Amino acid sequence: MPKHIDNKTEVMKWIEEKQQLEVMLAWDLLETFNNTPALINPLRAMAGKAVDEMLKMDTDAVNAAIAEERGRPNMQVLTNRLVLMQRDESHDKKIPRSQVLQVNKQEDLKRIINIGTLDAQYCSDIVRLYGTSVEKAAGRGISSYKKLDQEKSDLRKGGQNVWNKGDTGQQWGRHRGTADFAPKGEVDVGLKPISKRPQSSSWCAQQIEDANITNVHRFLIYQQGGQAGFRLYDTSTVGKIDRVFGTVPAADISGTTTDNVFFISRFSEVIKHDYTYALDPIFHLLPLGTIVAGAHHSLLEVALALSLNKKVDYQIGFYDTLMPNRSGFPNHPGITNIKEALVAAENHRYNHLILAYYESPGKVAGCYKFDSFEQQFRKFARATDVLTLFRTVPAWPSQRELFKICANNSLF
Repeated sequence: MPKHIDNKTEVMKWIEEKQQLEVMLAWDLLETFNNTPALINPLRAMAGKAVDEMLKMDTDAVNAAIAEERGRPNMQVLTNRLVLMQRDESHDKKIPRSQVLQVNKQEDLKRIINIGTLDAQYCSDIVRLYGTSVEKAAGRGISSYKKLDQEKSDLRKGGQNVWNKGDTGQQWGRHRGTADFAPKGEVDVGLKPISKRPQSSSWCAQQIEDANITNVHRFLIYQQGGQAGFRLYDTSTVGKIDRVFGTVPAADISGTTTDNVFFISRFSEVIKHDYTYALDPIFHLLPLGTIVAGAHHSLLEVALALSLNKKVDYQIGFYDTLMPNRSGFPNHPGITNIKEALVAAENHRYNHLILAYYESPGKVAGCYKFDSFEQQFRKFARATDVLTLFRTVPAWPSQRELFKICANNSLF
């Protein structure tokens, strides 16, 4: 049986801790992708093949894709965004603009052909640029890319019930609006990795021992990733899930994740004869590191897109379920470290399994708190089922409304 908690301060603290935990997990996964040769080397090879292809594609299509993507925040490959150096070189130092790779047009892609130095974030930017280039080429009527674009679009599983924008009066879906969330000054906050593995990259060098986040959402907005430009409407299905489960509000279910699924499926086949682990389903977890750590989408928004495509079967808060089915694939150090990070997050004291209710919009009133061994809650938390159930859940459910949801799903 869950415990009923009506201490507002305590519940808000648990929500903040839960959100903080999911950011830390994303950073841990990013570290693993960056530091494990069996993961980063195949990713670089896939990115290199995509760059090769874009250099041969219709010039106008690629230039249009570059122009569109340069307008998005935190696209490292395309912008002159300053990059923080490692703390031991002084975390306040910044690389001069002249040293930061920029892509303004198709021929500039030749400058990143030495793909062996790129980290996972850069590879992820190439994934997105390739996807947009495919769309632009399809839009110009190039038949081979029209077929590829359809394959990519078909990965947005769930149809209009999941992906509609609410522009024809739908009562649920991917409902988000633009927002100007630029904060006034920096948010003084530090994060630490969850697991206790040695960490070495610049991401971890900025993490301090004592994490102290008072507003995780505001911290992520400060990072000026994609989610800084969006706010979720009350009719957003994912937004409703965030409020009840206490997860990070961001930019709704991730279409960029389905682009990643398309990209990995396509280019892993291209490099499979050169890399032993190229076809390993583990590469589909890339956006859980790059997209979430880059403050573009939340962990839930990425996990939902992966679950709808049956790459994982995520149960909210049970992070071990983010591990894909790897039957038949050999283990390697990257797998060990990813499993360790997922298990560490699931067992972390910040992993509060709660369902929250509200006294008014934005004002939490209490929650029902569950234990991890409660199998009925685990079953209830299956992300794809929740995505269906929460279409008709109130935007800010009261205790009475949440009690009814729990009772109808045998949680009491």
